[in-house]
Amino acid sequence: MSRVKKTLGIKRILKESPLHNNPLDYCLSPMSPQLHKHLIPVLFLLSATPLNAHPGHFPDSVHDNSTHSVEQHLIKTYQAELEKSPDDVRLLMQLGRAYLDAGRRSGLHKPFAQALEAFQKGLTLSPGEPALLEASAQAKLGVHQFASALEDIRAAMQSRPQEKSLQYLQADCLLALGRYTNAAEILRSLYSPEDITVENAARMAQLEEARGRFTAALEYYHEAHQAGLLLEAPKQQIAWCITMKADLQRLRFHNPSVSLELLMEALALDPTSPEILYRLALTRLDLRGSQNAVQARELLISLTNNHPEHARYWEALSLAQQKLGEFEASNSSAAKAEQIWEAEYSTGEYGHIREYAWFLIRHKNNPEKALQLALLDLEHIRQDTEAYELAIAAASALEKRDLAIELEQKRQASIQF
Repeated sequence: MSRVKKTLGIKRILKESPLHNNPLDYCLSPMSPQLHKHLIPVLFLLSATPLNAHPGHFPDSVHDNSTHSVEQHLIKTYQAELEKSPDDVRLLMQLGRAYLDAGRRSGLHKPFAQALEAFQKGLTLSPGEPALLEASAQAKLGVHQFASALEDIRAAMQSRPQEKSLQYLQADCLLALGRYTNAAEILRSLYSPEDITVENAARMAQLEEARGRFTAALEYYHEAHQAGLLLEAPKQQIAWCITMKADLQRLRFHNPSVSLELLMEALALDPTSPEILYRLALTRLDLRGSQNAVQARELLISLTNNHPEHARYWEALSLAQQKLGEFEASNSSAAKAEQIWEAEYSTGEYGHIREYAWFLIRHKNNPEKALQLALLDLEHIRQDTEAYELAIAAASALEKRDLAIELEQKRQASIQF
């Protein structure tokens, strides 16, 4: 794989290059709500495990009717076979794998929970089986049980300590938990300029992004993109790398026109990806001109029709409608988003409380509840950079400056590695 290094010829920028001099300004960036969507896709996109035909897993990926039908057929087939042989560990693994694929394609938590149920039953029948522990960890990542996923991975590593797929998953868990120092130690040991892969370069980008070194992050994503091309990675995986570059261009470098070009390139590789279409709509909303807003609205109408259970699609549609002066429709879409998020929260489903909290700040002027959700996220879900940014924004909106400063100090401490 040294040919990757020779072809890339990239000089990585290692100097710190924050976009904001004031760390509180950085945390209160109006673009921060979108950035937390980076991490969970990378955990599944890059998980190189025996469970998968290839390492390309995008939670919100290709989800056309034919794919959905195949997934449902497989699930029903395995369920029927398990009725005859309920203690067949192999069938439980296959059923859980089918649910994992459904979760990765839909972006919903329910299929991951169903996968976890299958893997957990398998573990009761075959305790300590490394493949089941690894699969269980992947399902737990999908339902945001990061600490428990880390426990599974470490248990699996007792018998397979040098297996790279487990080391990558361990780093993924640590990234989600905001334990950047530990994640960095693992990822730096796996990364080599002589052996660049999509897996190691993209995760290094995640580390740099967490530190606010966005130019360096962009370089790593570019390495991942080029490595994917040279090593003939799945198109979906390459499209994801391009999409991450587009996010940085739009959210951190404020270049929506560059982001648009990148997203069109990604869409050519993965033309039915709802995640790319969603970002394309957000980018068009950042561009001037009513035609861009119209195109964004049409994309989001299609997304909400095909995926009505995704609250963030409704929220984005509300923004597009508002920009076009369609205020009644905008209020209706925002209400739909709130209804979905509140229903999840009220039933103890905390996977999307971060998105919900940002919504409450932006649309409902309710920083009190947003801070409640942000602190819940920090305490029970993950302690990454984005969790702190959200809590700081809510505290600042409530003029709780001492709390905001305390949280910022903790955030800064977490990225000193």
